[in-house]
Amino acid sequence: MDRAPVEIIERICSSLCLHCQSPSDCLLAAGSETDQAKATLASFSATCSFIRAAVQPILFHYFSAGNTPNFHSPTDYKLALFLRSVIERPDLALCVRFLQLPETTPRPFRGGGLNTPLLTILNEASRRLGLGDGDMIPPTEAAWQKVLFPGGNWSHVPAILISRQQDEVSIRMGHWLQELALMLLPSVSSLLVTRTGPRTKYFCFAKNAIVLGPQGRTTLTSLKQATLLGDGFDDWHIVHAASLLEASPNLEELRALDCGFDRAEPGEDTFVYPNRPWKLPMAANLRILTITNITLEELKRSLAICPRLEELDYRKSKMTNYYTTNEARVFCRQPVEAVLPVAKTLRTLHIGFRTQTCFREPRGVRPSLVPESYEELLLQDIFHPIASFQHFEQLHTLSIEQAALVYPTDGEYEPRLVDILPASIRVFRLIFIYRGFREDMERLLAEAPLRFPRLERVELGVVKPVSDTFYELVANDVGTVSKMFKGSGIRLALGCLMVTPDSVFEEWEEQELQGTQMATAPSQRS
Repeated sequence: MDRAPVEIIERICSSLCLHCQSPSDCLLAAGSETDQAKATLASFSATCSFIRAAVQPILFHYFSAGNTPNFHSPTDYKLALFLRSVIERPDLALCVRFLQLPETTPRPFRGGGLNTPLLTILNEASRRLGLGDGDMIPPTEAAWQKVLFPGGNWSHVPAILISRQQDEVSIRMGHWLQELALMLLPSVSSLLVTRTGPRTKYFCFAKNAIVLGPQGRTTLTSLKQATLLGDGFDDWHIVHAASLLEASPNLEELRALDCGFDRAEPGEDTFVYPNRPWKLPMAANLRILTITNITLEELKRSLAICPRLEELDYRKSKMTNYYTTNEARVFCRQPVEAVLPVAKTLRTLHIGFRTQTCFREPRGVRPSLVPESYEELLLQDIFHPIASFQHFEQLHTLSIEQAALVYPTDGEYEPRLVDILPASIRVFRLIFIYRGFREDMERLLAEAPLRFPRLERVELGVVKPVSDTFYELVANDVGTVSKMFKGSGIRLALGCLMVTPDSVFEEWEEQELQGTQMATAPSQRS
């Protein structure tokens, strides 16, 4: 049969493949529509051998199992079965481009999900790659007894201790499967790994070194993008990913979320603590970095390994911890100093201090960031003015919070925005606008022609839903500023941060301002 029908089939199937349609959205490869599309592709591939040959490579473009970490989730997400398929079909292993590996406690394996024949296949592949064997997940409680208490009886052991030891074995098994997946899938270009719980220490690779296989040191040469996601409680630290970074010489984008590691569990390895000496391998090709909840000192140390970094998104949200530390008084004074290692290459910068009050869902998966009022957003007693970015000669996009500009409690507002912006600025975003922002906008408009000739766009940011307090204090000024920008040649937009307990990242929704209308920020009163 000629090539035309094959090309038609591939085009049809590509429309059902999330990776083909939007590779960057694979991070959110979870939901009923995505699952249904995947199931449709699988059914289509079973039609006949001719169609299967065309569909299977597309079907294996990505492996996804949900992007939200759950605390020791018992979900069996079929990774073991997926790995068996690529072991038996190495050609399909080369088709996998995106890999999503959530944390799991694979208890369903005890019911036969990871049976002895399947484990034998995986162990053979693991030994061939130099990983060694995985742990056997016993199928019965009696079998668990022999594994956990060889030669003894667990009838007098507290149930919670038994459950905890079972979790340890299961989690260790899950990590082994994840590491095996990375070594079996050399074409993976985008990776998402989630980690939950203080017992989780490493992302995919062991503490001391990259695993040595038959061909030498393991490298993930195809990996371009990696997302390492915690559970919102800072149970891991960026240094835990050192081996993964060392194995990824061509990594261009890294998202390291919830990596502040604010726990100190007895018995933990001392190397994981942020106050211990640590270092990361050089990330020579890293261009984009999103990182949250590490300290400014740790940020500076992390940026020192990124000689080509162009985009940085840094956020810190653990405000409750700052009231008892010296960092509280220097939190907004030092960001510029922390970013100095990349001052010559940085083009886009967002610094967010997470000034809003955080409420957590019962299971603590993601923070629910809904402010009670704009007064609470400012947390006036801990903010210090941010330093100048004028020596960042390549910086064209900057996003900061208004609270970082001045002390709101100093009395009369003194605009100083123009004193921190670099001459190269093109897009400026001011988040959590509050009283006094109008004065900054007036001075910016007056001095932009001479000091900021490249300025094209200014965005004013609020949180959605917008509180009544915002309308009482800021709404009139927004309308006034909108009129001021008309005819200036600089576009003005109002942006809303869409933040929900389920979201992995904030979504920025924006709309050009028309007159005094705040179209994207409806009042809660309506």
